[in-house]
Amino acid sequence: MEIQEKRAIYRHKVELPIKYRLKGDGKKEKSSDHIAIRRSITKDVTPEGLLLLSTEKFEPQTVLVLNIPTPGKEFLIDGRVVHVVQDPESGQYRTGIHFLNPDDAFKVKMAEQLLQILAFQKSLSLKESRQVSEEEAAQRWIVEHSESFAGFYQ
Repeated sequence: MEIQEKRAIYRHKVELPIKYRLKGDGKKEKSSDHIAIRRSITKDVTPEGLLLLSTEKFEPQTVLVLNIPTPGKEFLIDGRVVHVVQDPESGQYRTGIHFLNPDDAFKVKMAEQLLQILAFQKSLSLKESRQVSEEEAAQRWIVEHSESFAGFYQ
């Protein structure tokens, strides 16, 4: 079943690994406090937020800390739940998150590009039967694929 899109905003369909947790209430958390970290994937990203799948239903206005892990760097983003719809196929919840900081869309795109470059590096290494460096893969990826990201920033 296809979910109807009601907004005219550009949506970049992308599945990224993501970790998330409830944002604390501002009090200093003790190291012994248990903070439940959940893992999932994104379904799409916009300049204003993202959509992720969750096994739990969050109430609108809930603030989450999102973490998009990449090798050597974690991109942390605060976001507010704006809508939740149960996905009829998976039973999970399609959770719309609005970025609290408008600049966080750039962090998501950077994380996506890093992950795509690493996948591209592995693919090139296999295809060319040699170890392609991350730097070489990045340079080649930019030449071949950077235009696909341009529409997101316009």
